[in-house]
Amino acid sequence: MHTNPLDYAKFVIAILKGVGLNSKTINEMLRPQIKVQEGSTNSIENYTGQLSNSVSWGLGWGIQCTKMGDSFWHWGDNGGFKSFILGSKSSKNAIIIFTNGSNGLLLISEIIKKYIGVPQPALDWLEKEYARENHKNSNG
Repeated sequence: MHTNPLDYAKFVIAILKGVGLNSKTINEMLRPQIKVQEGSTNSIENYTGQLSNSVSWGLGWGIQCTKMGDSFWHWGDNGGFKSFILGSKSSKNAIIIFTNGSNGLLLISEIIKKYIGVPQPALDWLEKEYARENHKNSNG
């Protein structure tokens, strides 16, 4: 998807308010549909055999379970650009971050930790893959 922060924010606000789509459709989008495997975003190359208890895929969104309840998230990686969105339908809050650096995921994690304050299983899950990819790339 190619977008900008303002248009993406409008889309996320519509999801939070429940407008523009049928409420049943939104509920299905934000309902865990399938659990992801623990510690790997690439199930084919890095199969661990363990499913996560806190991170799942919805329809178009990642879903995570935290102390504050379920939230939806999505991340983007377009080479030197990284993005992350985290939203909570129950609190009607969201944060959308776009970066223009290949290490943007690390920056995103720090911003989320500062402003949300509770551990985010989705970020932990993504950071494990990010670390694995960086290790693989540095070793040739």
